[in-house]
Amino acid sequence: MSIQGTIKRYSLIIEHIRRSDFPSFREIHELLQAEGFQISSRTLQRDIEDIRDEFGIEVAWNPGKNGYFIDYDNSVNADYILHFLEMSVSAQIMIDTLKEGKEALKYISFDSYDNFRGLGNIQKLLSAVKNYREVTFSHTSYQTGKVTQQKVRPYLLKEFQGRWYLYADNPSVKDFRIYGIDRIDQLILTEVTFKPKKDNSIIQRFEDMIGVTNAWDGKGKQEIVLSFDPEQGMYFKSLPWHHSFVVEADTEKEFLVKLDIIPNIELVQRILMYSEKVRVIKPDWLRDEIKTSLQEALKIYS
Repeated sequence: MSIQGTIKRYSLIIEHIRRSDFPSFREIHELLQAEGFQISSRTLQRDIEDIRDEFGIEVAWNPGKNGYFIDYDNSVNADYILHFLEMSVSAQIMIDTLKEGKEALKYISFDSYDNFRGLGNIQKLLSAVKNYREVTFSHTSYQTGKVTQQKVRPYLLKEFQGRWYLYADNPSVKDFRIYGIDRIDQLILTEVTFKPKKDNSIIQRFEDMIGVTNAWDGKGKQEIVLSFDPEQGMYFKSLPWHHSFVVEADTEKEFLVKLDIIPNIELVQRILMYSEKVRVIKPDWLRDEIKTSLQEALKIYS
């Protein structure tokens, strides 16, 4: 079995356990067979062990329910690992389809070709992150179009809406900065190594927000309560904005959800996208901000 096939099995196993009510070993085995994977029970058991050992996702057994579940408290970034596996499976499907010939392109539509710029830098940057090596590159600013030379200490690669970003310590400004990988050119891994800062907040920063930009007016993590109409509530449940969400109410009249996040421009923009379909309940400052933005937008059409 190819590595792509193995990854697809892992993805199917995790997704089935997440979406099902304590599926049994037999149910998981039958699902894989229905998907074309004629594997033995021993191979499935090894897959479950590999998911635990290689990816840090704790697939646990519940004797009372006689089935498996994902133990999120003892798992490492389960949602992110699943997202990575899904991307790997999707990429392989695209590769296999394109191998059939250029005619297959007629049946595939990409959102934007520009999203793929800079992907050639990911491997170098990942190596720099893992080995604590400083990198240099030229970077083009979206705001000004100005090209600057940067020398930074990379800490993290972040994907958001199909684009990749580098989160790095910039000694020249004595602070961390985020760089769009699609705007990085002339990337060089230097021989200079650095001692990484042992600060969990570096990673936690992105765990607690939507997107990549800094907090709105320096605000910290707080409770955001939003009221959607029922139809938009269905979409939210299928594609949540953030892993911290808690459904407070789900009725024929209202879908009420609570998020525990750091507010930033991406959160504000996402709320504005839904216009009259969503209403900010709290905090007061965010409700006022959205109200002002909508009033300003209305003036354009007056």
